[in-house]
Amino acid sequence: MFGLGVKLPLTEDPSTGYTLVKQVNNLVKQNLKMILLTSPGERIMNPSFGVGLRRYLFEQKKETMAIEIRKRIFDQVRKYMKKIELKGVVIEGFEGELLGTNYIKVTLSYTIPLISPLEEMVIELDRENTDNAF
Repeated sequence: MFGLGVKLPLTEDPSTGYTLVKQVNNLVKQNLKMILLTSPGERIMNPSFGVGLRRYLFEQKKETMAIEIRKRIFDQVRKYMKKIELKGVVIEGFEGELLGTNYIKVTLSYTIPLISPLEEMVIELDRENTDNAF
């Protein structure tokens, strides 16, 4: 059976070599996570790719940071995933009691036109858990 891409993290599959992503919804989710977790400058030959959520964990928190992250997410999705309609981005960890903590939770609401209705993806990062990506 054919796949749309390689599933991350890489795992071996005897029939295809590596486990493959076989559904568009799963590939879109994997690619969105890649955009959110890749730091700008990390991707060779494409230094502007990525939001770099991990870097915000240990920066001095300010209430405008959530606005900055939200704008970066919308810009990156618009640039690298043009077919996705991002409906909403909720960012937690920059207000009230959470302002002094090393915690970020991002909830994305999006649709894949002509393929799926509204979907949601959540990524949570804290100082102990910075690699919950895949």
